[in-house]
Amino acid sequence: MKYIYILFLLFGLLSCHNADRVDNKDTPPLYCLKIDKPDFSSLKPMLLSEFVDSIGYVQLETTPDCLLPYDRSGIIYGDFLFMVDLFSILQFDANTGKFLRQIGRKGQGPGEYVQVNEAIDKDNNIVYVKSPNRSSSLLSYNFNGDYLGDLQFVDDPEYPTFSNCFYSLRLVYIDNQYAIFTASFMPKEQACQPFELIVYDYRNKKIKHALANDMEGVYNRFSVNINGLRTISRNDDGFYYKTFYNDTLYSVDVEKGIEPYAIIDLGTRKYPVDDIFDNRRVDLAKVGKILINSMLINDDCIYLELMFINDGSLRSVSGFLYKFDINTGESSYHSTVILNDIDGGKNTSIRSLLRETDPITPLDMVEEGKEELVFSNVSKSKLKYPELKDKFDMMQSKRDPDDNPLLMKFYMEY
Repeated sequence: MKYIYILFLLFGLLSCHNADRVDNKDTPPLYCLKIDKPDFSSLKPMLLSEFVDSIGYVQLETTPDCLLPYDRSGIIYGDFLFMVDLFSILQFDANTGKFLRQIGRKGQGPGEYVQVNEAIDKDNNIVYVKSPNRSSSLLSYNFNGDYLGDLQFVDDPEYPTFSNCFYSLRLVYIDNQYAIFTASFMPKEQACQPFELIVYDYRNKKIKHALANDMEGVYNRFSVNINGLRTISRNDDGFYYKTFYNDTLYSVDVEKGIEPYAIIDLGTRKYPVDDIFDNRRVDLAKVGKILINSMLINDDCIYLELMFINDGSLRSVSGFLYKFDINTGESSYHSTVILNDIDGGKNTSIRSLLRETDPITPLDMVEEGKEELVFSNVSKSKLKYPELKDKFDMMQSKRDPDDNPLLMKFYMEY
């Protein structure tokens, strides 16, 4: 019976999403991840050494031109580190932490942006910015901060995606030919275009691959935007994409297309879709449900950080980490903390591993009694690099509270 069920499931996916699998006949393996409520009292943390070869640190220079909150993460591209928020892009030397420049600036004039939604073409050292004051175009800058002009996006003749709906798209990735966008999360009857994920070939001015928006419902002023509506993760193989209402996890490749990769089966624990559209009341139907918070695909394993809802108001949730080994088919549950057994410094989570940097929480910002949640309690004799423990402690003790963040850099095992 299990084989019949899997065949029907696969047939249903191919039937419902035939338009999404544009021109690739090679179907990758379809894994099934069955997730339930874990025994929270038995959850153990995973170790950082299971993900990371080693750790480096960089103290960001502090000047009046580059003041940052302590909890800001960065994105590393070669020798450059970019600190991005809604209104600015600051560039630092990734090795020394020296502040180099601001990329572009806030404003309404040529080469200026109102808000920042950035993607970086690392092969060509170009920073692209999508801003509300630009219709159907991206601002572009080189790594020296020079404005290079606007990259115009032209509608695919079949779908007027950009002229009508550019404001509703979020830029996720760009290279010298393709851009990946996700659309604002809206039911299909209210959305201004038919897709929720788009791979666009801007050289040939056509949509290369797209995932149709099949979400039912009606968005209104009582609707709520919560974690788990959309999760996207990237590794060296490409992107992985999961939407709230759809149980399918997709692999996304700019050349090969958008393919079903795994089924995430929450069973009766799946959060009710209707509650997204009307969240005015405390709903006991939410109690015991599960939402995906973030996702990491690394070293032939799928990691999902999830939220278990303890009450109907979403004010009380318990987090846990689910691991699925692609090679063995085995799964396991863990706490969300990833214990630092590299140098005994700060612990982390898969959300920080996605960005490959994590700001170190200043000692004076750690709540009393929460030290072991923030910093590792692994004994020095069991650390991968015990000689670095004293160095980390010294960096922490000498840090000025008014300094920019001290960033931990992860050297990942891809």
